Amino acid sequence: MFGAWLMLQQDRASDYILASGVGRTVEEFAEVAFAKVGLEASNHIRLDPTLRRTPEPTARVGDPSYARSRLGWRQSMTFDQLVHRMVDADLRALSATARST
Repeated sequence: MFGAWLMLQQDRASDYILASGVGRTVEEFAEVAFAKVGLEASNHIRLDPTLRRTPEPTARVGDPSYARSRLGWRQSMTFDQLVHRMVDADLRALSATARST
C-alpha cells in the first residue's frame, strides 16, 4: 500500500517514517545504478579520500516501526528496484530532452 495515501487516510496528522530500516551507502547506490546500464561504477567515479566523511557514531537508518504499527505499511520494493526505477526515469527524461533539441 502507498504510504503517503495511508497517511492521508488518518483522522489525525502524525509523523511517519517510510523506510526499509536498512542503511545504505552512496557507493552502494552508485554500484546498483551503474550496473543497471551495464557499467562498472568504479570505472566512472573517482573518489577523493580527503572528502570522505568519517562514519557517524550512530547509524543513519530510518525506523519504519511506527508506520508499520499505525498504518499497516510495509516496504513494497527492494533497494535495487528503487534505484532501477530512478535510473529508468532519468533515462526517459534524457531521451525526451534529446528528442526536443
